[in-house]
Amino acid sequence: MKLRSLDEFQPLLDLDQPNVVCLPEEEFFSRLEELAAIATPTTLISHCMDQVSGFQHYDKIKLLNQLAQERKHLTFIVISVNQLDLCKEVVYYYFPEYHAIYWPLYKSKTPLRSEITHLFLSLNKRGDPWRQLLYKKFWQDQLLDKSYFSYLCEDSNYGTLYHNPTWHANAEWADTDFIPRFMPELSGPWPQDFCTLDNDTLLETYKTNKFDSDPTWSVDEHLTNTSYCSIVIETDIGNELVNISEKTIRAFALGHPILVLGASGTHDYLRALGFDLLDDVFDNSFDKEPELYARFCKFLSSIDKIANSELVDVRERCLANRQRVKELHEIMHSRANKIVQSVFQRLNM
Repeated sequence: MKLRSLDEFQPLLDLDQPNVVCLPEEEFFSRLEELAAIATPTTLISHCMDQVSGFQHYDKIKLLNQLAQERKHLTFIVISVNQLDLCKEVVYYYFPEYHAIYWPLYKSKTPLRSEITHLFLSLNKRGDPWRQLLYKKFWQDQLLDKSYFSYLCEDSNYGTLYHNPTWHANAEWADTDFIPRFMPELSGPWPQDFCTLDNDTLLETYKTNKFDSDPTWSVDEHLTNTSYCSIVIETDIGNELVNISEKTIRAFALGHPILVLGASGTHDYLRALGFDLLDDVFDNSFDKEPELYARFCKFLSSIDKIANSELVDVRERCLANRQRVKELHEIMHSRANKIVQSVFQRLNM
C-alpha cells in the first residue's frame, strides 16, 4: 500500500546491520521485551508508519524508559507522531507533521463551493459502535435526507462490508449500556439496513480489492462542494493519545469545515499543527471532556447546534486550512530528511 511510509525513511527501512533493528512503532512496542533481551550493543529504532490505528502500548512507555536508563548497551530511538512521555535517555523525534502524508491524494482537487444542497458530509466505513450510534441519530432525527451519509459496517480494515454480527454486537451494547444511561432519546428501533451513497464509484473500486492506495481515502469533490461541513468520528475516540487519520486531513485538505470527535485533546493537537477549528462558529467544547460517553453526548449536541443555526460562510478560513496541509507536507519531507540524517549520524554512518 502506498502512503504508509515516506521515501525519506527508506534508508532506515533498508538498514541491514547486525547491530541495528528498525521496526514500525506497533511492532517495536509489541516486541519490546524481546528486543530488550538482546545482549550485544544494538540500536533499536521505532519509526512511525500508518499511524491511523493510534498508539496502543501505554504500559510499555514506563518499561521503555526503565530499559533506556538501565541497559546502557542498547540505544533506543523513537520517531513518532505521538506525544510520548519518554525519558532523556531515549532519542525521541516527535513528528506530527507526518499526518500531511495524505496531501498527494487531494492536491489536485479544486475546492469550488457551489450551492449548498446538503448540510453534512459523513462517510463511515468501519463498523464502530460510536459511528453506528451516529447513524441512528441521523436516521432518527431525519438528517439523512439533508446529508451525504454512509455507514458500511466493515468488520475490520479491508475486511467484510455490511457485517451483520458487528452490527448486532454494536446495537446490543448501545441498547443495554450507552443509550439507557446517557441518551434515552435514542431508544427504540434501529434502521433496517446499512447506509450507502448513491453511485459511489470509489466504494465500487474498493470492493474490487485492486488498488495501490485505498480509494475511499479520496472523495468525490461534488460532495464537499455542495455540503456545509464534514462530521468525522476518528478511528479510536477512547484512545489515551490523539490519533488522526485521513478522514480529518481530507476535510482540511479539501477546504471543508469539519466537526471532528477524537480522543480528548484532539483539537489542541490540530491547533498546534496550525489548523483553524472554527471555534467561534462550532461548539467544540466537547473536546475538553475527558469522559468518553459524556464527550460523545456533547459532540451530538454540537451537531444539533449546527443543524439548528444559520450557516456561516467560512470558506476563506477553510482554504487557509488547505494551504496549511500543503505547508505541512513540505515540512514533513524536510523534517524526515533531517531526522534520518540525525539517526545516521548517531549510527556513525
